[in-house]
Amino acid sequence: MKYHVLIYLAVLYGLFAAAGDAQDTQQSASAPTASSSPHPADASFPKFKRRFTDYLYTVAGPAADLGIAAKAGVAQAVDHPAGWGQGSGAFGKRLGWWWAENWTSETTRFAMSESFRLDTTFHKSSATGIKPRIRHAIRESFIARTRGGHTIVSVPSLAAPYFGAIYSTYAWYPNCPNWKATVKTGSVSLALQPAVNLLREFVFER
Repeated sequence: MKYHVLIYLAVLYGLFAAAGDAQDTQQSASAPTASSSPHPADASFPKFKRRFTDYLYTVAGPAADLGIAAKAGVAQAVDHPAGWGQGSGAFGKRLGWWWAENWTSETTRFAMSESFRLDTTFHKSSATGIKPRIRHAIRESFIARTRGGHTIVSVPSLAAPYFGAIYSTYAWYPNCPNWKATVKTGSVSLALQPAVNLLREFVFER
């Protein structure tokens, strides 16, 4: 099953990446001339290269790695899943489990965002105070920006953790998990996303 999911996600990503690149190229080719006035919101929508770079960062960036390690550490401490036991080997399984969950989630989020023509990349706050920046980092976890410059609730960001949970639990979880294990895994990942964005806001450059 895991290989079928990997192939599916790879094809899905390739299709939407090509569509996004073509979309950006088409927009550049049809850019307004000096006699017309471009919409400032459209001009601020990040190009595909920026969106793709952010996707890579969410998969293999330092903030993502710390989040994966933290989830694996908590799972090890509470002996979840119980079938893996303890020790370095069990921790390695949990680390791989959460890495697979994160990779699948972020790939799904990126593909859905490209399909819906949304920007779900993380944007750092322009504020200087700590509290406004905290609120901004949390808000960035659940919103998306349209090409028209509007801010909406991010369906890809809300749904992607559960797609990742389906893959990680059914492909890796011992003793054939039920749907409750899938929902629990997705909910934990969704709940910890603001913590990852707080790291990106205050600790790392991106």
